Amino acid sequence: MQLAIAKAEEGQTPFGAVIVRQGEVLAAVFNTVKPSNDPTAHAEVNAIREACKRISRTKVEGAQLFTTCEPCPMCAAAASFAGLQDIYYGATIPTISQYLPQIHLRAGEVLKQADTAVSVRQMEKYADACEELLRQFS
Repeated sequence: MQLAIAKAEEGQTPFGAVIVRQGEVLAAVFNTVKPSNDPTAHAEVNAIREACKRISRTKVEGAQLFTTCEPCPMCAAAASFAGLQDIYYGATIPTISQYLPQIHLRAGEVLKQADTAVSVRQMEKYADACEELLRQFS
């Protein structure tokens, strides 16, 4: 999670994401929506793209996603399609919505509808640091 926070700060955005599998970092990125003019370039999607490219596969089964903020519905669905095993996040959707417009559908609710099992948990010890990113860059 510390690397996700560092990547968010590097990109001057509240959103950073890291994908790890068996102790190996497959991707460490930040949100690039504004510089790329791509509304799908969320940190989580960027991390999935980079990790899949790195391993030359469309799935990253058994991997964990660490992200500064709870994934939006698009990112939660992408995590399921990518075969991620676990998602760990800092700030929640309700917290994010205090700073930026959101779709008020929690990642866990999206993933309950998936045919694949993806665990999603808040890392509460990082919630304040991730909210500070939102406050700083929003």
